[in-house]
Amino acid sequence: MNQIALIVECKTMPNSRDEARKAWDMRMPAAVTANPGHAAYFSCFDTADPISICAFQLYSRARASQEFLETDS
Repeated sequence: MNQIALIVECKTMPNSRDEARKAWDMRMPAAVTANPGHAAYFSCFDTADPISICAFQLYSRARASQEFLETDS
């Protein structure tokens, strides 16, 4: 199996991570579920960095990661 993993780190504006998290939580679960190539997806919120959001994504194949980037989410 040729899986591909991505780690994405996003930085929010100061004092707006909670708002960004709400938007993330509203959009990402449905987008991940709609992509059958997603093998795993985790979003992480670093307690030591209050403006950081990190996502770990595991795809069943490289093309699935590209397909995900083409979605509205």
